[in-house]
Amino acid sequence: MSDMSTLLYFRDAKRRLSPYAAPIGVAFNLFLLWLIVKKSTPTMKNFKKVLLLTCISELIFSAMNFFFVLTLTVEDGTYFCVIEGIFGHVSPFWTFVGYDAFLYFVYASVSNNTVMFFYRYLVVCRSKTLNAGLFMCSQCDIWACCVS
Repeated sequence: MSDMSTLLYFRDAKRRLSPYAAPIGVAFNLFLLWLIVKKSTPTMKNFKKVLLLTCISELIFSAMNFFFVLTLTVEDGTYFCVIEGIFGHVSPFWTFVGYDAFLYFVYASVSNNTVMFFYRYLVVCRSKTLNAGLFMCSQCDIWACCVS
């Protein structure tokens, strides 16, 4: 297969699998959210913030992947982004919205991993916990560093 035919094959496969994979991701993240809120033990109390942060982020990302199926490629030095939702090809406005949302969640995932490491380091090595305000400030600071 040539590069373009391989790309079109995977693009079609993603478009066909997305209506099944995205709701499964949403359902599992909702279940995980319920487990974090209702079933976490008192010893996990310090880690609830980071677990909720990643769970909610992944829940929204899974829901977004139901509506926007993103395909990225580079041909002859030109960067292409094709977004097709579950309803087929979308307008340029919705392509822009889907691409921006995709980029946001890619950087959110990177910053979430950094925040989780930083938070676990403070809890485990320094025996310190952050209140909700400081936790959100650290999240925003690390997200800003990842974006720049």
